[in-house]
Amino acid sequence: MELPGFNLDVDHTALGPTGFWVLETKTWSGEIYYDPTYGWRRTDEYGILRPAESAPDKDCQRTINTLKTLLKAVDADPGWINGVVVFIGGTHRGANLIIPTPPRNVAVVVHEEAPSIILNRPQIYAEEKIVALSQAVDQISARTYCTHCGAKLPSIRASRCPLCGRSPRGFDSNLNEFFEGLR
Repeated sequence: MELPGFNLDVDHTALGPTGFWVLETKTWSGEIYYDPTYGWRRTDEYGILRPAESAPDKDCQRTINTLKTLLKAVDADPGWINGVVVFIGGTHRGANLIIPTPPRNVAVVVHEEAPSIILNRPQIYAEEKIVALSQAVDQISARTYCTHCGAKLPSIRASRCPLCGRSPRGFDSNLNEFFEGLR
């Protein structure tokens, strides 16, 4: 997601019955350490433990705070936005998390665990809230491409893609079926 006028990289967001989620993804591989005293560290290609080049928990929290501010500016209050740092591993090896004391306010997982973190929570949003927040996100974002086929959309408010005919936000007429399936 791009946010015009902000130097902010929003890797992924998820919006559904279990809430609004910001996912900060990292392709770090090897052993990844976090503790409140030393922060993020990881092993390099030679197995040497070095300080990490960024703090993904702080990046995720900064994204959450910015999104909250922007959403409130268009009269949409998501309440709590959940943060998850997801390590997807590098091209040659996976990520091994060693986190005795996790960061506050965000979950930290490897990519296989991310779906269960999001889906195994109590439902807090009704269908109307999800649709309203989705429209607000579209209002603040600069997304001008269909999420299904990649075609350029005539505007960020387009309700249907001119190429594939689907909703560019991933909501088709089967939204009610989706909610029924979760019950």
